[in-house]
Amino acid sequence: YHKISNRFEWGLTTISPQKYSQQLSILQKLDYVATPLNEYSHNNKSVYFTFDDGYETVFTNAYPRLNEVGGKGSVFLISDFIGKNNRWDSNIGFLTYPHLTLNQVRELSAAGWTIGSHTKSHKCLIGMNRHQLMNELEESKKKLEDLTGKAIEYLVPPFGRADWRVINSALDCGYKKILLPLTFRKHNFPERNCLYRWNVYSIETNKAFSKKY
Repeated sequence: YHKISNRFEWGLTTISPQKYSQQLSILQKLDYVATPLNEYSHNNKSVYFTFDDGYETVFTNAYPRLNEVGGKGSVFLISDFIGKNNRWDSNIGFLTYPHLTLNQVRELSAAGWTIGSHTKSHKCLIGMNRHQLMNELEESKKKLEDLTGKAIEYLVPPFGRADWRVINSALDCGYKKILLPLTFRKHNFPERNCLYRWNVYSIETNKAFSKKY
């Protein structure tokens, strides 16, 4: 997920609150429990909701809906844009949207959500020199650890793009798990360090969504 928004906006990764509630209902009927990544296990009835970019709508829409069903999620933040609008993103009409504030991040963390890194600036990591790459990974990790008082162990590379160099650099920085698109399994990255996930899109029907589980 990226945004769960009440606004009149469309995007492949923007889900309406109504659709999100329907998806939660589907998972409830299948006896799934929404679990944060820091409680990751091989329990077949755990499902892990991950939200990239750290939009404010994670707090205003996703968070209360997950609370209603006794669940928790995980959010991956662009550390330079906490409390700011998404100037890093290209939007139709040059519209921008707010990211989570410092206090909202702290509340999510205190509520048991997993806070992870989506790097410092959301630039593609592939092709960066060593200094640039380590700066993106280390600075984000440190800022989020200072903010939450907890170890930041999960990373989502921007645009879902990573190679062996990015994976190994992230591990060198102290990240424990790197989240990648399901299609990346063909690259044979070590499963002990990588988690693979389904994307959820606005165009999916409830039937298509339920077939993922």
